[in-house]
Order: sequence, then structure tokens, then C-alpha cells
Amino acid sequence: MKKRYDIVYSLGSNCACAKYLRDLNLRLSSGPLDWVVGATLSERAKLIEQNFNDFISLDFLEKRESTIKENDLYFDTRSHFLFGHDFPVGISLQEMFPVVKEKYARRIDRFFENVRISKHVLFVYFSLIDFPLEDEMFEMERVLKEKFGSGKFDFWLILHDEKVLKNEEKITCKKMSKNMTLWTGYLKGDDDLLGNIERCKLIFKPVGLSLAREIKMILFRRTLHVVENLICAFVFSKDCRTTIRRKIRGFFGQRY
Repeated sequence: MKKRYDIVYSLGSNCACAKYLRDLNLRLSSGPLDWVVGATLSERAKLIEQNFNDFISLDFLEKRESTIKENDLYFDTRSHFLFGHDFPVGISLQEMFPVVKEKYARRIDRFFENVRISKHVLFVYFSLIDFPLEDEMFEMERVLKEKFGSGKFDFWLILHDEKVLKNEEKITCKKMSKNMTLWTGYLKGDDDLLGNIERCKLIFKPVGLSLAREIKMILFRRTLHVVENLICAFVFSKDCRTTIRRKIRGFFGQRY
């Protein structure tokens, strides 16, 4: 039987977690940590504790080499986050920064508001690379309790464990506390970002959205699909249609 939540949010460690939530129809809204990488779990906890102050600052952004053709890559030397999905190639940092800053401000406000009005929330931290210390895990749990109350949320960590044999399919589930659950196993796979997709999806199998939220999401996505098709019917360029669809979904908090 699925445990149902009003909303599910990714806490990192990169965009893989948000992709899983999206593909499994668990992602109702874009979160501030969906598409960024870097910063330790304890740094993320401190960021949430401080209401995302100093999350991204123009004076601390340094350009780095990027493997993404359409976007420039910037590293914030203070928050230790890499921003690889926000700054299109060909637009200066100074011109684009206010737009990016406003977008994250909206996501941060929506993150806190959605958690505030929800009765049951799931936070998920997924990583194939780093394995946080237990102190870091409990620090994040402490911050979430202090910010949102201990009775309304669950906190999952889904971590790749190098000590597990590659061909061992077993996934270990360890209840760390009332709120926190640790899932471990050999989760790497053919996909460098998502790892072993089938194995990882099994971990999310017991999770569902509340029925009211699920119906709302289905209706919203169907409506959005109709709107996209109506607009794109008058656009002949495939690249332009793709750009329009991405902008529409980004505007409504469903960035794919």
C-alpha cells in the first residue's frame, strides 16, 4: 500500500532526484534545489535553516567549463552550488542574473508555502556520488523539524553504497528515526545521472500523492497539454515549438 503525501520535494544532490519525481508523477512543483548541484547535505540544511539567504549572489558567481551546449555554467563560491540550467549561452551574466534571481525567489517562497499548507510532506535526498555522514543526516532532520514541525514530514535518503556488490539487487531500508529513512544499495547503472533506473524506481514504489493532489495534477497537465498544442499549432519550426513548450512548463512550475 502506498503512503500518500500532499507534496514531495527534492533536496538534491542533483537533478536526478527531481527527474525521478517527475517521471513517477510525484513532482507537483519546482523546488529551489531541483536543478542545482554541489554543496554538502549539511550546507543544504544550513541554507534551509536560513531561508535560502545567500543561495545565489552575483558577486560570488564564477564561470566554469560547461558540457551543456545551450547554457553557461556558474559556480557560487559562497553557497557552493553549480547553476547549469539557468544562464543561456549568448546572454550576459549581468543581464540574466535578475531573471534567475527572481525565478529562484518564486520557487523558494512556493517551497515554504507548499510545505506550510500541507499535512504530509516527503523530502528526498538522492545521491550516487556522496554518502553523507550520519551527523549530516540528523542535522538536516533537525532543521526540517525546527522549520516545519516533526509531525508532518518524512525525510528519505537514497544513497549508492560502493560496499555492495554490483550484481546484488538487494536494497536496504533502515529506519534512522521517526522521520528519517535511509535506503542504500548498488544504485549505479548504465545512466551516469540516474543510475540503475529500474532499481531506483522500486524504492519510490511505496510513495504516492494524496488523491486530491493526484487528480489536480492530472487535470492540470491535460489542460497544459491542450494549451501547448493550441499555441504550437501556429508555429512551424520544431525548435521554436520545443522552446515554447519549455517556457510554458517553466512558467507554470513544471520544468521538464
